[in-house]
Amino acid sequence: MDRGERERRVGVLLPVKIERRGRRVNGMAGNISPHGVYVRTDALLPLGTIVELGIALPRGRTINVTARAVHALDRREAYALGRHVGIGFQFVDQDSPTLRLVAEMIDEISAELSAPRPDPVRLVVASTDSRLLDRMTSVLGRAGHAIETASNCLEAYVLCLSIGPELIVAGEDMAIDGRTLAARLAMDNVDVGVLCPEKPFTDEDLCTQVAAALALRRPARRCAHQV
Repeated sequence: MDRGERERRVGVLLPVKIERRGRRVNGMAGNISPHGVYVRTDALLPLGTIVELGIALPRGRTINVTARAVHALDRREAYALGRHVGIGFQFVDQDSPTLRLVAEMIDEISAELSAPRPDPVRLVVASTDSRLLDRMTSVLGRAGHAIETASNCLEAYVLCLSIGPELIVAGEDMAIDGRTLAARLAMDNVDVGVLCPEKPFTDEDLCTQVAAALALRRPARRCAHQV
């Protein structure tokens, strides 16, 4: 997926109905693009399966599209990526007028996300899983944060010494876990917070957890400056 396509994908929770051979399963869209959608559901399907999706868009709009299952995440894979179990679908008819509503919705959300913001908060995002690292980096970058990445705890520690981020967002898959890293930073009097996001998380969950961690740090930093 190139950068342009990634920017056209947004994380948004939308009710989805999956219908195949008269059987209907309810799910929830985790993210959506003009070309496909990831649906949170435990009812996994074989790759290549063609289904009808009923997607409830904002403002009371509902679209029905034909889609093909192109990838799936079971519980183990989903946990590694911080995602919910589910299926990635590709829309079959890419030129359908119906999908223009999806494109319009994405443009509206993207415009809101690109509105002017205050100076970005510097974060270090660390994970040995390149897919999880890419996901968290993309989500938090779109949220307006200034991101530096690290593939292990040693790199994250060095970045803390060199650039002084406000927060480390650490995956749980590293040889030294985030809590151990936090203890080491505290021993060395390096004032950087550490967040290990609770899995699974949606894009919005990740942003909310980061915002909460930053909010908790700000009163502590104000008190430290007053001493």
